[in-house]
Amino acid sequence: MRSIRTNFILLSAAIVGVVLVLAGFIFLALFSQNLEHRVHEELKNYINQLAAEIDFTADGQLTPPDGLSDLRFDHAYSGLYWQIDDSEVGRQLRSKSLWDTVLALPDDVHDVATIHRYILEGPENSKVIVHERSLVAAAPGGARMLRLAAAMDQSVISDARDKFLIDMVPYLLALGSLLLLGTYLQVKIGLRPLDRVSIALDDVKNRKAKNLIGVFPSEIARLTEAMNDLLASQQDALARARKRSGDLAHSLKTPLTAIRSNGEKLIREGDRSTGQEIVDLSELMESSIRHELLRSKLTPTPDARKSDADVTKLTNAIVKTLKRVPNSAKINWDVSLPDHTLIAMDPHDLRELIGNIVENASKWAMSNVTITGTVQTSPSSFLFTVEDDGPGIETGKIISMMERGKRFDESIPGTGIGLSIVKEIAEIYSIPISIQNRQSSGLRFSLNLPLTEIYNTKAQK
Repeated sequence: MRSIRTNFILLSAAIVGVVLVLAGFIFLALFSQNLEHRVHEELKNYINQLAAEIDFTADGQLTPPDGLSDLRFDHAYSGLYWQIDDSEVGRQLRSKSLWDTVLALPDDVHDVATIHRYILEGPENSKVIVHERSLVAAAPGGARMLRLAAAMDQSVISDARDKFLIDMVPYLLALGSLLLLGTYLQVKIGLRPLDRVSIALDDVKNRKAKNLIGVFPSEIARLTEAMNDLLASQQDALARARKRSGDLAHSLKTPLTAIRSNGEKLIREGDRSTGQEIVDLSELMESSIRHELLRSKLTPTPDARKSDADVTKLTNAIVKTLKRVPNSAKINWDVSLPDHTLIAMDPHDLRELIGNIVENASKWAMSNVTITGTVQTSPSSFLFTVEDDGPGIETGKIISMMERGKRFDESIPGTGIGLSIVKEIAEIYSIPISIQNRQSSGLRFSLNLPLTEIYNTKAQK
């Protein structure tokens, strides 16, 4: 799913694109409108100049005007034309720019001094904008009606409009780029508080803080307060649940001990069947309680762990404790782990995970237990391996050996819940577990433990 930042930028890009296109049409329309207005004013000015230049000879002939200053009137098909029709004497004067072309003025009637506008056929199949005005002039033979016309090629407007559009596009693109840059900076600065929330959540996740710490804008202050309340409530509920499970286990321990004692008493008194049944049931209940008590102490999710764990320190402590157990005194312990390797697991969970595997190895080992660990780079993890030189296990039974209460040799002390706890912890932290028979003898447990981000950062440096 796209981020808020990406959605904002894409939406802004779409809006800016639409606005710039609309702005381009508006600017082009305004330019065309102003250019047409200028053309009409220019033609009107030429009409007035023609009117000022009207003159007759002594015999009443209309003389060509010579006061028009625009040189385009003197060049053929230049795009600017004038024409004077003296219909009463059947004479017509035209600019040199018309050459052999005549402006076919329509035969309409309009008031004197009123300017009419037309779009007519011009030289070389062009379209021209025409301004025409009727004028009553005083000639030697009496007043005469003249028709004055000035015309300009329509391509002047279309060419200027096209050139304006071509010149305008780079500026619109530059404006669009600046607007998008402004939007990006606005979004980046505006969403910076959310980045601070994300960093604060990472601190909580990495056990650097118990809640979201920092000053946040009022728009998200309520959100961060609600999240802090939720975190506090979750921590409190977890602590209460663990306390209740511990209290329940302790409250059941005494009655179960009494029931088991009664069963053993029945066995001593001769009722072996009933007594053994009571003893077995009490052991089963005690095993279930111990299992659930251990489960209640496990971290529900990796993100809810109290802190990270030093696998080397915990392993050495576990081995040191097992060396004091009479059955493990004969074992040679070979531990090879790098110093200060931080694992992204709760220390209690890692202790239970490693402790049960190492304890299982010590129970079955003949004379030697080997514990090794290496940092893996792809993917980043810590390969933790425990090997013993015991009898091993049938290949078909490897999968079922981690089931709760599963014991393959009743002569070996244990409850059958240790490896099931290992399985549950591995599922919580998504830790791959590999169990194999060694080529010589014994079992090999391999786990890919998750390294902390802090350890990865130090390793990269």
